[in-house]
Amino acid sequence: MSSARLLDSRVAIVTGASRGIGAAIARRFAAEGAKVAIVARTVQPGGKLPGSLVETANLIARAGGECLMIKADLADPADRARIVPETIARFGRLDIVVNNAAWSRFIPIWDASPRHTQLALQMNLLGPQEIAQQALPVMRAQGEGWILNISSASADLPPPAPWREDDRYVAFNRDGHATLYGTTKAALDRLTAGWAVELSREGIAANALAPVGAVASEGALAVGGWDENDHIEPVEAMAEAALQLCHRPASGLSGNVARSLPLLDRLGVDIRTLDGAALLDWKAPAPAATLVGTWALSSYVLRGADGSVIHPMGPNACGQIHYDGAGNMACSLVNPDPTAPRHFEGDTAAFEARLAYSRYSSYFGTYDLDRESRTVRHHVTGSSMQGWAGTTVARDYRFDGPDRLVLSANVGAGGMVAELAWRRIG
Repeated sequence: MSSARLLDSRVAIVTGASRGIGAAIARRFAAEGAKVAIVARTVQPGGKLPGSLVETANLIARAGGECLMIKADLADPADRARIVPETIARFGRLDIVVNNAAWSRFIPIWDASPRHTQLALQMNLLGPQEIAQQALPVMRAQGEGWILNISSASADLPPPAPWREDDRYVAFNRDGHATLYGTTKAALDRLTAGWAVELSREGIAANALAPVGAVASEGALAVGGWDENDHIEPVEAMAEAALQLCHRPASGLSGNVARSLPLLDRLGVDIRTLDGAALLDWKAPAPAATLVGTWALSSYVLRGADGSVIHPMGPNACGQIHYDGAGNMACSLVNPDPTAPRHFEGDTAAFEARLAYSRYSSYFGTYDLDRESRTVRHHVTGSSMQGWAGTTVARDYRFDGPDRLVLSANVGAGGMVAELAWRRIG
């Protein structure tokens, strides 16, 4: 490691730091020079699950770091109210808040009691909101700060009917009973985006971060329910991604609802060990994902050159693409609201005008896949959209797990980028 550490002189709060992702983030931050307030209910070893604040603190101390243990029940507003004041009383400042503590019960939604709902809301939504509110005046006085909310892929909307029995995400939502947990995490994602944009003039970043799939933490191991098709990533990946979201300027990295591995790939950052001393000896398994198959469009967002959202179709976007092993392609898109106001210029306006002629547009052709540059080029041979036949559409692609495909492309001459997320249905 170099002598200059990324978080020297910084102070961070990490909730849920007795084990798993929270403990890993606390250790990684401490290795980069931060003084860390670690928060959890379990102080001493010997609880129902492995891990405790004492064990996390000992690991931080042995690596030369400094931390403060705060015992608190994040479902209790009175306990939440102590965390920021105790941190500032000990360290004199506060730069980073990581809201990692969460509550989950994977039961049928019709069996969720009012107590279950209240616990989920208190831990997963109201807790992060209140801790951020308490931290904000200090961050404003210092002129910068970072708020990071740990989310989950369960926040993604399940698809509408008709459902395919072989769709893994359908099966997860139907049989895994993640509705209550996923609802609160979806609300947390929206809350995070709101904090980010409302603080956009103040130099304070707010981001949400989730693993691509599962992290083999103590809590996740206790829940179980995995099979050989699940994507498992090391806890170090979440710790490294959290670090990147908690030291870069808010002007360039705020308002993200990010997945760990794609974020690190986009930033060109390798995963390091929790002490920061070496690169982690881990390689992502060769993806089971392949473009061959049928994909349903789950969201579409158009961003301006400054990253602002110009036209979100969100979960109302409709469409399907199909690739076969021989390189043949078919694509259909449904514009859900062709009468909606447009805010486009140049080439993009012309494209939208063409698309608005028909609620159902399709094109056919072939594709070339460049795995090295992660680019797919669609060569359009026939189309119901005026002017598309004979054109080539190039898009960058990435897989967020074996069953989620993201295509992105520059649109027009103004630096706009369209991002389309697809889920595998066949």
